Amino acid sequence: MMSKLQTAIEVHSLLVNAVTFKRQVTGNLSSEAYTVRKKELEEAGLLISSDDELRKVEFSLPMEQDSPFFINLAELLEAPTRQRSAPKEFYIADIKYRHPQDQDRAPRAVAQYINAAKFVTVLTGLADHSDRDKAIFLHGSKLEIKLHYGEADLKALDGLQEFIRDFVDADIHKEQKKTIIKSVLFEMLKAHEIEKLTVPCLLQRFGDFRDRVGSNYQLYVSEFSFEKIREQVEKEKFEFTIKLNKSFSDIQNQLLAVPVALVIVGSQMKSETELTLSNAAIWLGSIVFAIFMSLLIRNQRETVKAIKAELDSQWKSIKSKHLLVGEKLEVHYSQLKNRYWLQSFFLAVVDFVIALSVAGSSLMLLYNSGQFGKFDQVFSIGRLAGLVYFLITLGWIGAKYATSRRKQAS
Repeated sequence: MMSKLQTAIEVHSLLVNAVTFKRQVTGNLSSEAYTVRKKELEEAGLLISSDDELRKVEFSLPMEQDSPFFINLAELLEAPTRQRSAPKEFYIADIKYRHPQDQDRAPRAVAQYINAAKFVTVLTGLADHSDRDKAIFLHGSKLEIKLHYGEADLKALDGLQEFIRDFVDADIHKEQKKTIIKSVLFEMLKAHEIEKLTVPCLLQRFGDFRDRVGSNYQLYVSEFSFEKIREQVEKEKFEFTIKLNKSFSDIQNQLLAVPVALVIVGSQMKSETELTLSNAAIWLGSIVFAIFMSLLIRNQRETVKAIKAELDSQWKSIKSKHLLVGEKLEVHYSQLKNRYWLQSFFLAVVDFVIALSVAGSSLMLLYNSGQFGKFDQVFSIGRLAGLVYFLITLGWIGAKYATSRRKQAS
């Protein structure tokens, strides 16, 4: 003997001029099918009335809890109990879908409903209290999640099976995972600035919910919390930004002396027909000034490189310790790296400006000495300046090496 659901499905598929009103269906059957199908409806207890002359039958659609017959998906979703868990077996007439027999070819909306029902089952299972309308979570304060949703709210829940397997069914850290899921729900409520969380809201943001739970669990295993790590990274980002900014601000006052030096050179040099000692002394002073500025910039460049090395080392440590959340925190590192390149660019610009000032003062010397055509004297002066620069640089390198050796010895 066929089940009520099977009988209703077969008779409904054979009806001509079928009319459905509430949970009753009326229609005509062919002469070959009428007698047999009428008897089957009677045996199943579904037949309401019949007209042998017109071969017309009227029967009720089965509504057993585990095997109901629905005209469409919207009718299936009318009952809150079916929103919380899908029936073991059901049939949807307008798309000719029977569950679970046709599960491999389930339309997208049906597959989304089945996943949504599983997700709601998970929520009610994790809740401290639940009824047909809401799930209540207690985690320092109370959070209510409205469980009602409709066909328009259904979404693809990518990764739901893996989420259930890893965070609901798995025995390891079961209570801790439950606490993590609760904390994520409270975080989402706060982050999205909405008064209440609902199932449609969670279906829409399931990917974010799943990733947050995964990240927090990974950090729990590492004995950290995501919020704590993020606060630490933001604090260190602030400190690194201050260091990078300070590397440039430390020499800003000295930079003001560059245009002043050019003004002094231009105003103090006197126009002569040959190279004079006073003009050469003024020019040599500007060269010494440029050398010291160059050494200062080089020192600042080394400082910036050291900050960058420290930053890279710290970021490598974060990525190795927290693999699952590294990408979420990478934006902070990218901003600092951009800041590093900007500071390096500023120092390069300053270096170029100083080089221009040296060239400018040299041109002023030649102009005021009438020496544009005497390249041998120009080269002699250049060699002298180069020798002075080399000796100062050599002394700076020697001092730096001695300092490094002392640090190693200590």
